[in-house]
Amino acid sequence: MKFTTPKYLSALFFGLSAVLGSSVIVGWLVDIALLYRLSETLAPMQFNNALCFVLIGLSGILVLNQRLVLSRFFSGLGLLLSGLTLVQYPLGIDIGIDLLFFNTNEIVETAHPGRMAPNSALGHLLGFIAVLFISLNQILVTRIAGVLGVFLLASGFVSLVIYGVDTKAVFEWGDYTKMAVNTSLGFVLLGMALVFLVVPKERAWARTGKIQQFYIWPYLIVLLIAAFFAELQLPQDVATGLLYAIIISTAWFGHGKRVFPILAA
Repeated sequence: MKFTTPKYLSALFFGLSAVLGSSVIVGWLVDIALLYRLSETLAPMQFNNALCFVLIGLSGILVLNQRLVLSRFFSGLGLLLSGLTLVQYPLGIDIGIDLLFFNTNEIVETAHPGRMAPNSALGHLLGFIAVLFISLNQILVTRIAGVLGVFLLASGFVSLVIYGVDTKAVFEWGDYTKMAVNTSLGFVLLGMALVFLVVPKERAWARTGKIQQFYIWPYLIVLLIAAFFAELQLPQDVATGLLYAIIISTAWFGHGKRVFPILAA
């Protein structure tokens, strides 16, 4: 199968997310704290969280290689794991999946032993849905997958900004488990992987007439919202106007035949 530059980049980012998850799993298994949390003051990436990164990374690479059945199988497993984890929070229950594969509570005690943060579970849930949508190769759901990818990228970016200015408490959902900083990085990688996979596909559809036009505004809305929340966390003496200018200026590329060379299909 011939790979274009965007597909190589997508494969790279999916692969990096799988490597990230694998390294965290190794860290838990052999008790290397630096691998599952970057500092003693930071929340660890839970075992199931790392497993989801491995599953979604593999699913994305399999989609790129047209191994759709196997990709959907891994995505289904991840969707089940992240979905069941997420519903435990509002229902206030423990169905026993958090420590099913590895008892991380023996090493690190958290608010909910072994359970990934609710925002992490939601991010994985949306990521697996996006990969499943892409595997269907249908226009509407593929476009939705692209927007979900930008959402993951934006949420990961905002959380990294929050960690960077040492306002971690803002990124908690009440007394629930906190999202780890390496989880935030993982969502940035996944978001980039999905964007480099979906956007060139949409541009190709626009050129061949399958869709009327490639619209960039849904992506820009998500990015502008992310920029707004990131700005709320930055010190007042930090200029953020350039960030908005860069995002808005990209709207020019959403019309006609103007494309980023790197995104050419």
